[in-house]
Amino acid sequence: MKQISKWVSVCFISALMSSLSFSLVASASPAAVVFLYEHGYYQGEEKRVAANPGVSSLGSMNDKTSSIKVRGHCVRVFEHENFKGKSLRVCQDIDDLSKYGFNDQISSIYVD
Repeated sequence: MKQISKWVSVCFISALMSSLSFSLVASASPAAVVFLYEHGYYQGEEKRVAANPGVSSLGSMNDKTSSIKVRGHCVRVFEHENFKGKSLRVCQDIDDLSKYGFNDQISSIYVD
């Protein structure tokens, strides 16, 4: 009987540890790495941005991005700084943002 009790205790503790580690991982903020390109088809100046959870201003690439690559998570790009204006959800690389009406219009990025 003692061995069964010990086994049940081990299973309970193991299950508890699994749920705790899952909760800690699930609550972590998602991160995405975004590569912004000055010209279509990933040409021209490149800027690497870590969006965790977001970048409210793009500095030198403000309103200059024509193609984009995303890694890690989907992101939402915004027309204006501080996540304002029209937006576009990006989950895969886009070689020509003009196809989506966003050529030279990205000013901020947020993990979606």
